[in-house]
Amino acid sequence: MHSGSVDTAPMPDLTGDWVGLAALAVFAAPYALVIGEEANNLRKSKPMVVAAGILWLMQLGATGANILVSVGSRSSTTFR
Repeated sequence: MHSGSVDTAPMPDLTGDWVGLAALAVFAAPYALVIGEEANNLRKSKPMVVAAGILWLMQLGATGANILVSVGSRSSTTFR
């Protein structure tokens, strides 16, 4: 039986790293486009979805395979 506890790798602190600062910029740019929605004729969802994809890729690049291994090990122990 599964005990419910899974060993996971500690999450890195990216707040002072270049990834954290770049993530703020990636979020701020589409947010500015959303604010100017009337002027640029873009729907709100388009820039935010693109930014979300970029943020996911940045997170994956910063943490490397540690996230994938952690998620893979969790799912393999959960579904025995």
